[in-house]
Amino acid sequence: MNRFFIRLAVLTLLPLHAAAAGAVRADEATLTELPVTLRASAVVKDASIRLSDLFSGVDAEKDSRVVAKAPAAGKDVVLTAKWLEKVAKSNGLDWKADSAETTITVTRAARNIDKDEIYPLVLKELAQAGAPERADVALFGDFPLKIPTGKAYEIGFEETSLRAGGKTFRTKAVIRTDDETLTFALSGQIKPFALFPTAADRMTAGQILTESDIVMKKLPLDKMKRKTASLSTADLVGKEVRRTIDAGKIITADDIRSRIMVAKGKLITLSFRKGGILLSAQGKALENGGLGDTVRVMNTQSKSVVQGTVTGPETVVVDAVDTHGK
Repeated sequence: MNRFFIRLAVLTLLPLHAAAAGAVRADEATLTELPVTLRASAVVKDASIRLSDLFSGVDAEKDSRVVAKAPAAGKDVVLTAKWLEKVAKSNGLDWKADSAETTITVTRAARNIDKDEIYPLVLKELAQAGAPERADVALFGDFPLKIPTGKAYEIGFEETSLRAGGKTFRTKAVIRTDDETLTFALSGQIKPFALFPTAADRMTAGQILTESDIVMKKLPLDKMKRKTASLSTADLVGKEVRRTIDAGKIITADDIRSRIMVAKGKLITLSFRKGGILLSAQGKALENGGLGDTVRVMNTQSKSVVQGTVTGPETVVVDAVDTHGK
């Protein structure tokens, strides 16, 4: 009796297991046959558009198929219902557009190259083309430049030319990645400049210049009313101001002189040098002079007037060959 009961129970369960297995196989078939649908939009990173970029539900065998060239980096392309249906049919996809107005926009991902990144490279290129080394450049182009994202790249230039007497230029920026070469037209104006020393604060006659008194400023050469030789900080430190200079004004060679070490009308030491012999006498300066200046002095004993070189405070040296009496 017990054996019959167990055997009957097993026989009763068998149809249930068979039904469950059939249901699993049906679910698997449903999963492998999901409907193909058009995506709302697409962003691609490389130069190609693939089936899986446009449609979901594409099987693994077909999803990487290339169906079109991608737009330029940072650009869009709109694909129409007619074109999409043609692609779906040629690739064996069961898909039809809901209407003739159905579209998908495909965008090419991009990395931006701003002016700040390319500007120093343009300056170097222009210098090699003959532009002044000290020059500002007004750079024009379709900025930011857009290149494919996620790729190593290098920037070069082609067809660089200076125009209008070196005041303007044109060039092509050539940006190369592993699989693409992009060119961008650039142009601009070249504005040469010079560094001029200016007064940090108001200066008065007799003031001795220090480094903190001087501010070097970049000034466009084409706005200078007259050609002014640009002095360096080293040219000015230790020099004496001849006349008042307002703050912010350019300091020129006419505004300074060597520091007065021999003052007109003052007694000085007058030394006569001949070979290795140096003879000294008292003299009287007939004009002001700074270090290295040539001044006239009078020998107070002989009353003769000679010219000598200021070598230090209240000291003038006369070479014997330069001595002459009056």
